[in-house]
Amino acid sequence: DARLQRLWERGMAHFRVGNLVAAQGAFEAMLALDRQSVPALYRLSLLQARQGRFRAALDLVQRAAEREPERVDLLVHLARCRLMTGR
Repeated sequence: DARLQRLWERGMAHFRVGNLVAAQGAFEAMLALDRQSVPALYRLSLLQARQGRFRAALDLVQRAAEREPERVDLLVHLARCRLMTGR
């Protein structure tokens, strides 16, 4: 979907320059269009973790990992979030 692609590109551009609020808005808009979007779930999880919200980050990355269980970057982030939440 072209809208998802544009939101992804916009979100990543904001993410790269450290504009986390704008990046979060773009990734949340992606989820509004596609609740199963692994890239959006993963990036939102990273944003939550950066802000110290590890339980929210864990919930998001678990949803992403359920859809792509072989993806190494998701598994590493999942493990980190579990450690930070004492799980």
